[in-house]
Amino acid sequence: DDTQVAQREFGLTFRFDFRSVYWNSRLSRERDRIVAQLLPGDAVCDLCAGVGALALLSARSGFPALANDLNPAAADAARANAN
Repeated sequence: DDTQVAQREFGLTFRFDFRSVYWNSRLSRERDRIVAQLLPGDAVCDLCAGVGALALLSARSGFPALANDLNPAAADAARANAN
């Protein structure tokens, strides 16, 4: 069974293994809402980053972002998605 996916959200593509990480597409509007509320000088620190969606959306919008996740597979996917 191939559980490797490429999920597009707001122009970014997130690649990950559905078997190893948590992903909820229904949170896309929440991520967009958070990024829209950021002000000049803000930075994002996502401690439960998963595959890096919020951090990468923030960074693309010009905000410094740090991402971390306890799940090594999610952290690896976030790192790969950042490249």
